[in-house]
Amino acid sequence: MCNRIKSEPLATGAVLVGVLKRRSLRTLFVLAAVFIGLVVFPLPSAFGLVVGSTDTSEFNEPTSPWFGMNWDYVYETGAGTSVAIDGWHLLSASHYSLSAGITFTTGSDTFEIIDHELPPVDTGETYRPDLQIIEVQNITNPGIPLPGHYELYEGSFSIDQDTIIVGTGHTGTDHSSYYTYDSGSARERRWGTNRIEKYRLGIATTGRKVVTGWSTWSTMAFRTEYSSSDTDYEAGLADHDSGAGVFILDDGVWKLAGIGLYTEPYSSGYDDNFYASIPDYIDWIQGTFPGFVFGDANGDGVVSAGDYAAVQANFGNTGDPGILGDANGDGLVSAGDYACIQSNFGNAAPATASSANNVPEPGTIFILACGAVAIFRRHRRG
Repeated sequence: MCNRIKSEPLATGAVLVGVLKRRSLRTLFVLAAVFIGLVVFPLPSAFGLVVGSTDTSEFNEPTSPWFGMNWDYVYETGAGTSVAIDGWHLLSASHYSLSAGITFTTGSDTFEIIDHELPPVDTGETYRPDLQIIEVQNITNPGIPLPGHYELYEGSFSIDQDTIIVGTGHTGTDHSSYYTYDSGSARERRWGTNRIEKYRLGIATTGRKVVTGWSTWSTMAFRTEYSSSDTDYEAGLADHDSGAGVFILDDGVWKLAGIGLYTEPYSSGYDDNFYASIPDYIDWIQGTFPGFVFGDANGDGVVSAGDYAAVQANFGNTGDPGILGDANGDGLVSAGDYACIQSNFGNAAPATASSANNVPEPGTIFILACGAVAIFRRHRRG
């Protein structure tokens, strides 16, 4: 029997190692031929047959169990990975170095990290959870938020519950019941799947999970176990995937349910992966950043004509994100807030990553846009 060795947090981050299961007889023959070829002409481990997937076509295939997923709001941030939870905030692990001034790009916009918030120590624990909320700003187009974000999962976990994992680290090599990852290969965004094996790990009386051997963090966590026979695109964390997102399908929407923390070695490879549990930290997360509906400038929870008046009355004011008149959450009441109201007109709390798709009828847009232009011109003349 193999003995487990000391757990090792992925202090420099942690991407996905996965496997795409094939079932056709033809594919089995192909794999057999490849295996024979590798025995005769072995390849370096960095070029293993089994790696995480970069093909997201299954997300758009209605018959796929992974239909409806969107990996666009998972970003490479410094030595790890971060996940967008609103237009100006990311969620990640805190054990890797991440300082103000680090930038990342999405589309044509570059965002800069400007601040971060750490969680308090859980009741009965000595060390705080391995999480951080990161505040960002758009330095290409100031005032324009991230292109989208994920809803947070607030439900319960069950054993064998299917998950999607998205990370931005390295690839690896599959060994059926465990895997190894290569820290020398280029980083790449990848996705894979796994199933929850256990929830509320660690100390029996509190359910906390302490990072064994380091004793630096104490985090409510769940575990997945790598085995290439478990799921299609079976995956696990690898180097630079710390902060990777774990998503669960809830009421037809893929929601952020976990944040990648570390892997636990087994024999010569890895098989156990641990993730901070979002439901256990939902109060801290939602209480730390201003959760508001994009376009809601007057704070009534609905994007309506009254929000244009709020922008007009508070034009030029600055302060915390979400102040009166601040429709896009950048802390500045400006012309950009008019566009945010228009694109989100009719929306109501809670906000979602797809809220920008809900727009009023063309006639209403025209009337409201004319009003916004008139207000903007009045302020320019002033």
